[in-house]
Amino acid sequence: MKNKKTRFRFKKRYILYILLGLLTLPLLILYYYQIKAAIFVTAFIVGNVLLSAYKKNFQLPIEIEILSLGIVLCTFLYGIKAGMVIAVFGTILSSAFYGYYSPFLIPMVIGNIIVCIATPFFPVSSLFVSGTILTLIKNTFVFLFYHFVFNYDIGKNLSFGVTNVLLNIILFMNIGPFLFTIMR
Repeated sequence: MKNKKTRFRFKKRYILYILLGLLTLPLLILYYYQIKAAIFVTAFIVGNVLLSAYKKNFQLPIEIEILSLGIVLCTFLYGIKAGMVIAVFGTILSSAFYGYYSPFLIPMVIGNIIVCIATPFFPVSSLFVSGTILTLIKNTFVFLFYHFVFNYDIGKNLSFGVTNVLLNIILFMNIGPFLFTIMR
């Protein structure tokens, strides 16, 4: 008798899982684009937080980040809101996660917001050129802000800017087109 009850419960549970799956499938199809966007936005933010780990252990005047790539790709493909989430939350979380609360964060957030707002004005067809120009705009803004507002050391400032531009050129040239295809 006990065995029949167990089978009945198992069948009931199995049928319930199938029904839930069938009900979930239309929702996944209906919201596929938004889910995909959320996954990539989250991936860029988490990826940048993990990349920022070097800052905690090494005080080098270099800037390694993937936010610029994420902002440009997500803004092109998913709209300005997705890019803005990366620009604001990605920048803040990357610094906050490792305990970097400083006024230097403000120009970085503003620079990334500028990239997000300017991205729609650039052609999607030339991702490398668009990404490089947008990275140059951001780094020029940040450089000038650091120099004139914070009176930051010009050598370190140049080092941060140049390494960031070079890294982003490599990212937009090699990884950007591949990610663009996957994210589409």
